Amino acid sequence: MISEFSAGHSLGEYSALVSSSILSFGDALRLVQERGRFMEEAAMAKLGSMIAIRGAMLGEVEECCRLYSTVDQPAAIACYNSPSQYVVSGHHTSVALAAGELEQRGAQITRLQVSGLFHSPLMQPAADRLAAELQKYTLNEPKWPVISNVIAQPYRDVDSIRQGLILQMTHPVRWIQTVQYMMNHGVKQGIQLGPRTVLKNLTREISPNIEVLSLDRNWDRLELDRRFSIRDWIACSLSQQCLPPTPIGIKMSIEKVLFYLCADWKIYCETWNQAAVRFLLLSKDRKYWSVFALCCKPNRSPKESRKQC
Repeated sequence: MISEFSAGHSLGEYSALVSSSILSFGDALRLVQERGRFMEEAAMAKLGSMIAIRGAMLGEVEECCRLYSTVDQPAAIACYNSPSQYVVSGHHTSVALAAGELEQRGAQITRLQVSGLFHSPLMQPAADRLAAELQKYTLNEPKWPVISNVIAQPYRDVDSIRQGLILQMTHPVRWIQTVQYMMNHGVKQGIQLGPRTVLKNLTREISPNIEVLSLDRNWDRLELDRRFSIRDWIACSLSQQCLPPTPIGIKMSIEKVLFYLCADWKIYCETWNQAAVRFLLLSKDRKYWSVFALCCKPNRSPKESRKQC
């Protein structure tokens, strides 16, 4: 499956970079570990707090941040999550004053149980350390575009990715603008990787026209399996392989192949044996079909596999 775009929310942007092969999985793990350490140490003074806001207009949230923010005690929007949900981060005094003002105006305030003051100017020391750390890692050209949290547009090149990850530490996550960008570029279907359905729900609030399925929801997994199953891919590929002239000696019908592949072999194929699937489909020699049967069903004896063929 080839994506039109990848996008991640905050730390999830690193997962998006891995999905597009910009970062290797191992490098991403090491990098986010160091990133977390930098942020934790920057928050040790316990000067900051974060709040989630529902039921307030964007203009009201921005007004309260301007009203109570100072150079030494900033309060700023950390996440544009949806038209009805924003997150404010910064110095605990300014954030508390902004929260009180918004509550008086009828907004619902949730004080987040986090140790940091993420995506605020107070994360600048952590951002400086991350800038130095990023120089140790190799970033590759993307397989497909990844949308930046900071500017809500695809990264232009490797240098812009490094800069975007640094700026992300002190700038807001523009999720509303990210979803709007994808919507304006024709995206109709999204798949949320990771736990729960937070991004699925936020995306629905922003754009009901984009359907998001979550791998952490049972019904969505079934629907994903139905829509993007290996079944149709194998059916199409096998039908092409078996077009005349049919290889001499092939007695296995396409229907039987599909029955075995799509029933008890399907999960096995989808995990680590995709190379064997490709090998099978590239070959017109029946012996490789039998080899494939043995590979995909290790608890079936060679004699049993030959019988199935």
